[in-house]
Amino acid sequence: MFKTAWGFVQIDPAGIAVLVVQIVAFLMLLVGVYPSKQREESVNLFKHGILSTVAFVVNLVTIFAVMLPVFFQNFANPAGLGMFPFSVIWLHAAIGLVTIVCSIIMIAFWAVQPLSELNCAKRFRLMKPTLEIWAISIAIGAFIQIVGLV
Repeated sequence: MFKTAWGFVQIDPAGIAVLVVQIVAFLMLLVGVYPSKQREESVNLFKHGILSTVAFVVNLVTIFAVMLPVFFQNFANPAGLGMFPFSVIWLHAAIGLVTIVCSIIMIAFWAVQPLSELNCAKRFRLMKPTLEIWAISIAIGAFIQIVGLV
């Protein structure tokens, strides 16, 4: 966040751009899942796997290009942040890490096994929590941007 000469708060354009990219990546996952009536067809599962992988790569690019540098820059002097921002940012980082690990597991099962075996579809119980955790991570990231914690 930036303060203008008149004291108004201006939201960081780079942070908003990352947030938009994260939301688009998340929507890619949803596009790959629905319509649910056709979800069992191998073509749709293949499309979902491709979209999930692209969304994951986009997520990683934003993490390494923007989020981690900002994270390390702010934590060079954690005392200057305050307890609330410090806690929220660490919560976001922890939930984001869980999202990455779950995503790696899901994509690995999809990539390693032939499509005919649909091995990743057998991990459906991990898909929904991963999607929910990713949504929570995006929501916390949006909160961080809107409130201006970094």
